[in-house]
Amino acid sequence: MPKKRPQRSRPTLKDVARKVGVHVSTVSRALAAQTNNRLAPRLVEKIRRTALRSGYRPNPAARALRTRRSRTIGVVIPDIADPAFPPIIRGIEEGLARNDYVAIVASTDGNPRRQQRADDHDGARRAAHPVGARPDAERRRLVCDPALRQHRQGRSRRG
Repeated sequence: MPKKRPQRSRPTLKDVARKVGVHVSTVSRALAAQTNNRLAPRLVEKIRRTALRSGYRPNPAARALRTRRSRTIGVVIPDIADPAFPPIIRGIEEGLARNDYVAIVASTDGNPRRQQRADDHDGARRAAHPVGARPDAERRRLVCDPALRQHRQGRSRRG
């Protein structure tokens, strides 16, 4: 007796492609603002309508695996209860949201071991870009991937 696959709760690009009768890459191109101009406008509209009707939403985990970018920033602060940090975190989140990023906040409570664990966790995942605020000025840092660092210095990796 063949095993039954569990029913997925969310439709995928493959499901949308099957309904429209096109390849998955065509659906991907149609749904991406950067590439949908390569397709016929009527096809793009048909794919978008089908995706909307079927309830398709991009899967952030799948996108992160494919693009190797999580669009996640880790914000590590020494004390979440310190009234100085909420407005800073809110500003970080608002800026990130405008660029389709999200923040994950961790509080170390000033404990160097917890700070090191947060640093190790972000470094091991290489998915999130940690933003750290530490109590002593010499140890404050902003860690970004090379593309963001080059962009900040006025150079783009793409030229």
